[in-house]
Amino acid sequence: MAKINNLKDLVKELERGPVYDTYGSILKDIDIDIKECKQYCTWNDDRHTRNRIFRNGGFELMMTCIKPGQKTAIHNYGHQQGWAYILQGELTEIKYSGGESTGDVAEVFRNKLKKGEMTYINDYEGMHQFINEGEEPVIALHLFVEPFEYWKAFNTDTGAFEDVKSVYDSDHTAEFES
Repeated sequence: MAKINNLKDLVKELERGPVYDTYGSILKDIDIDIKECKQYCTWNDDRHTRNRIFRNGGFELMMTCIKPGQKTAIHNYGHQQGWAYILQGELTEIKYSGGESTGDVAEVFRNKLKKGEMTYINDYEGMHQFINEGEEPVIALHLFVEPFEYWKAFNTDTGAFEDVKSVYDSDHTAEFES
């Protein structure tokens, strides 16, 4: 398969369905110029941003923009599977055991993802978090199979799990519809 070098071709390929039984295999074939992606980025000084690229009934493609020092909550993917692919910067991924079933979380894995690297997230492996510990802003593509409206986040201040509704800083789905 030829490298996928733009977001429109990526969405078309994802719409065709998984390769080798996984959508993640499609992400392995991307080589997208960061200049194209920047037009879909939004930035916030107080938190990371979530920018929907495309969504249909089978998958959702989203871009997160994370400034240095920012992090996501410890969260799951609404009992779905997902992949994160780093387009710019370095992002620390932390996976946690536990969750609602045990009432707590404990760090079990830490990994630094660099540009061009990808990670797979499955709620059955536990919860996770992303942190930008570097000095460069991070832009990451996230692919979720079977889009979801809600997920669980662990509130580190209260020690409680909270329902979180999917909210986006921008939505570009209409630009990518066939």
